[in-house]
This record gives sequence, C-alpha cells and structure tokens, in this order.
Amino acid sequence: MSTTHTPGPWEYFGRHKAWFVCTKPAVTPGEIVTTHEPTLIAEVRESNTIQEQEANARLIAAGPANLEQLRDAAELLQLARKYFPKAVTNSDRFKLELTIAGISKAICATTGQS
Repeated sequence: MSTTHTPGPWEYFGRHKAWFVCTKPAVTPGEIVTTHEPTLIAEVRESNTIQEQEANARLIAAGPANLEQLRDAAELLQLARKYFPKAVTNSDRFKLELTIAGISKAICATTGQS
C-alpha cells in the first residue's frame, strides 16, 4: 500500500522553546555520513508546557512507524479471522471484529482514506 506522506523514519529534537520533527538522515552503521538532508515535518510550539510540546513532537515523529505496525497488525488479524477456530466464543470473535474495525479506522484516519 503506498503512502503520500514523507517517508519515515522521523525524529524529533528540541531547540529554543520549541520541538521539531524532521526526517531522520540515513546513516551507514559505524559512519557519520548522511545521504540526504533532513526535511522539516512539523514544529511544535505553544503547548502548555515544554513536556507537553515534547510529548506531541514524539507522537508526531512516531507516525510512520506506527502506521507500518498498524498495517502489519491489520494483515495478521485478517489472517486470524480466516483461521479463527469455530470453538471460540462469540464474545472473542466479536472482540476480533471490533479490533479489526478499529485498526482499519485508525489507518484510514492516518492516511486520509475512507
């Protein structure tokens, strides 16, 4: 599934009473060589506290990795639905369906798809 957002990974850092989220430069292990300049994704300011600013920046920076994990979980749960044992209680089956629906909704909200 393709995405239209700036590819991850993203990282965050604080400077001058603000937090910034940018693409993480590609670095070869053991070297300090970047293959591209970081791209600014977001600037977090005006929160109640510096701790809240950092928490918001951390949440934004985790976006691409979280989306990838949601997609993996959705795929795994679809497989579980297919092979779910018939002996499982209806309440457990209902929980599985609710979880699949919730993950699908989160992916749609993240990607802007309906």
